[in-house]
Amino acid sequence: MGGTYCNFTEADNELCDESQWNGRGFLNAKKVYGAYKVDSDADYIYIFIPTSSIEAESVTEYMVDRSNIRIVDQHYYNDDEKGWTFSLGTCVTDIVGNSDTEEYLTATIYLHDFYKEKIFSVFVDKGKDE
Repeated sequence: MGGTYCNFTEADNELCDESQWNGRGFLNAKKVYGAYKVDSDADYIYIFIPTSSIEAESVTEYMVDRSNIRIVDQHYYNDDEKGWTFSLGTCVTDIVGNSDTEEYLTATIYLHDFYKEKIFSVFVDKGKDE
């Protein structure tokens, strides 16, 4: 929204180790989708990821409702006192579509001018027992 282009490039080597996400909405985080850097002049973008492309046994509405699967983002933001500061976050993630055709995980990724190097992926929470 509010832009003229949006490009994604693979960024698996730039995404933080899975363990860095523990305590940020996950007990035992596991990456189940590639990582992608966003290049856009938009204010924000809507991400739709087909559940069939996620490397998990299944993706259900129950998992989304329980926050066991989430779209995550990593970026730097411009702090007035500290300068460019590294940040990890979990997005509000929903599931749309229907099981007869295709279902998608979806989230809004904000791309304000005070953000740089925005990367997103999908993580599941394997829980404390695994």
